[in-house]
Amino acid sequence: MFFVLLLSPWGTSAQDAGRETDKQPPRLEVPACTASDNRTTGLATTDLVLAVRDAGRELLLLDGSTLAVLGRCQLPHALEGTPVRSPQGRYVYAAAAGGWVLRLDLQHFGQALGTRTGLALSGLVLSADGRWLLAGHAQPHSLVLLDAQLNVVRSYRTSALTGGADSAVSGVWLAQARRSFVVAFDTLPELWELSYDPAAEPIHDGLVHDYRMGEAIATAGFLGVRRTPLSQPLRVVLTDAPLRHLLAIAAPGPPGQDARSGTELEIINLDIRRRITTRTLTGYPMAGAGVVFTSGTRPWLALPTGPEGRVVLIETRGWTLHPETLVALRGVDAVRSHPATPQLWLHATEATPSDTLVLVDKDDWRVIATLREPDRRWLPVSFAAGGRQAVLATQTEIRLLDTRTLRELRRVALAQVEVVFALDGPAPDALQK
Repeated sequence: MFFVLLLSPWGTSAQDAGRETDKQPPRLEVPACTASDNRTTGLATTDLVLAVRDAGRELLLLDGSTLAVLGRCQLPHALEGTPVRSPQGRYVYAAAAGGWVLRLDLQHFGQALGTRTGLALSGLVLSADGRWLLAGHAQPHSLVLLDAQLNVVRSYRTSALTGGADSAVSGVWLAQARRSFVVAFDTLPELWELSYDPAAEPIHDGLVHDYRMGEAIATAGFLGVRRTPLSQPLRVVLTDAPLRHLLAIAAPGPPGQDARSGTELEIINLDIRRRITTRTLTGYPMAGAGVVFTSGTRPWLALPTGPEGRVVLIETRGWTLHPETLVALRGVDAVRSHPATPQLWLHATEATPSDTLVLVDKDDWRVIATLREPDRRWLPVSFAAGGRQAVLATQTEIRLLDTRTLRELRRVALAQVEVVFALDGPAPDALQK
């Protein structure tokens, strides 16, 4: 295998807020992937399961229905985070070590494109239309907007409107219904929203009621920064389904601080750009470990809260805390689900006698199944076929389960698996675009 490395200046444009740039950072184009049957096309419409091995440097592409190995990719930089597939199914985008953003082409199979947007990525998100990617960085402190060909379009300095010290980015999210990206920071007491809607309303920095009176100076809403001021920097732990609301907490205190006294959970509304209420939780909720789901007709959040593994339930219409925890099981560190899946999948890594998956019915919250593999650990579950199937894996095998019946559909032995991701093929309407 050989590498073609195309270098171009990577200067200080990432330090200039909202600045369009003609300078392009280092890029690479490599023949990274080979097909198992010598095919060169045909995976763009296929449901896929990605199995990661070799410390994130090797991807196995498995057929989403049969788990047959269709190809493998040897990545130039180790994978970080969750890959995302373009709406038309052709490309897979992924964050990689060293600040690289990678793109695999599933139509012209074999090529990988890469752009280095920083030194250390803290998040990467793809717009719902597949036209834009936003990369957030721990180093340097910046946001970088790219097009689908991984060209840098704009960079943003992550500081307050009045200047001052910039901040590392703690996370980026896609608000699909809003056609925007949402950004949180380590030390900057703000949330940002960047709209990729060309018809986005102008931005009026300052209080909301000021611009309704025509007192504020507007800036362009398209790809501009809409700021939500906070009383302190917050860590976002979960969002509701339309991403109108974010649930956030203050950074944890020093080691040894007793979290049992309560953690204040702030609920922030992005429409009015302020906190609307708070709730006090026992324990410290874990970022990215919860899930949004519907029980009956009501929207709920399930949120694990720290070492004791309690799962808190919050009804989001009135932000009401349910008085009972979901299950009496220690060590729950993640809850996963899918809108088309009838269960919540609770992963308890500290359970005894072994690593445990507990399946809870969404409607009546009763435990309907408990899955254990002696002397093995479950990898994070993912969902395929529009939620009709669960991809369940250990380090030595991958299984497909029907989420309605929990019947095992397929099982394949595969050594040294580190994590698996299900990437469904495009919807029929996406293929026509």
